[in-house]
Amino acid sequence: MQGGKPSPLSSKFENITLTGWHKGEKQWEIKARFVEVSKDKRITNFKQITEGIFFQEGKPVLYFQADEAKYNSGTLDLEIKGKIKLSSLPEAEKKGVVLTTEELCWLAKERRLVSKGKVKLTSANNTLEGDYLIADAKLEGVEIKGNVKGRFDLEGKGTTNKHE
Repeated sequence: MQGGKPSPLSSKFENITLTGWHKGEKQWEIKARFVEVSKDKRITNFKQITEGIFFQEGKPVLYFQADEAKYNSGTLDLEIKGKIKLSSLPEAEKKGVVLTTEELCWLAKERRLVSKGKVKLTSANNTLEGDYLIADAKLEGVEIKGNVKGRFDLEGKGTTNKHE
């Protein structure tokens, strides 16, 4: 209870895995230490996310870890916050594309990821940084804007390229 009023979050769970669906297709799956669901079931808050997966056509395409997330069942969007690490392969494989940021939103109807804060995209020996990101579910189509800086290793020779 806060200020004599009942909390709008009525259901609490620990160590649980939840799955998000859109038009009969699995969109994401999150394993979290703590989960709270609002009374009207419109908002689900996740805390201490140990594993998250985004799916496309039923197959895992991106894996993530983060401090917290909020799912809105009205919009089907998922807002992820705090020490986000998103990768194109499971953590155990240590290869592929890795995105780090503090705030990321999965827009379900558009099937896009959007970050309005600093982002860093790393692949092999290449790095790209900026202030804003729009990407598809597989991180194959990525647009980074605002104070963009990049470092690309071409044939083992480190080069730095800055574009503003």
